[in-house]
Amino acid sequence: MINFRIHDVHVSEFDEFKRDLDTMEYMGVLIVRQSLGGGYSQYRYNLHVGQGDGAIYIGYRHNGENAKLQKERFNMKIEFNPNKHDYQKFKMFWLCLARFKNYKKSIKGMDLAFDIQKDISECVPLSLTGKTMNKFKSTYYFGTRGKDGYLKIYDKGAEEGTGEEKTRIEYSVKFSEDMTLQLLKGITSFG
Repeated sequence: MINFRIHDVHVSEFDEFKRDLDTMEYMGVLIVRQSLGGGYSQYRYNLHVGQGDGAIYIGYRHNGENAKLQKERFNMKIEFNPNKHDYQKFKMFWLCLARFKNYKKSIKGMDLAFDIQKDISECVPLSLTGKTMNKFKSTYYFGTRGKDGYLKIYDKGAEEGTGEEKTRIEYSVKFSEDMTLQLLKGITSFG
């Protein structure tokens, strides 16, 4: 999962972007669901492009921000799983997003996951950073979700119901300071 921001998008520019997506939906190219957020920790405008694991989430105008202080300019949050995302299927979304190509972009956080073909009972997780380990049933947790780093190790084969020996290791990181997208420049494949 990649969670990035496009900085200082004016309300009128976001409205034009939404109109572009509405046109793509009208043409039958994309499925777009829109909703308004309610709570302080949510975004006022929430767009979901596509369905399922490959979908894209867009949040705009965080409810905790004052519109007058921001001069009607807000960061736009975009979140998607590049491993499950079909770029060809969502090509028109990325073309619509190209209107922001000259805007500052930064990564706020990302989730990395990989599987090993071992039973979880054969795994011995240890913290080399001093983070406390918590265990619930056969799942191991290190760190706190939404903080500097969060590690989760669990039996993916059992979750999928396949009986296959597969242990999933997931690492989530939220950056305290925004990282630039150049961090991803050298990655040629997410597969």
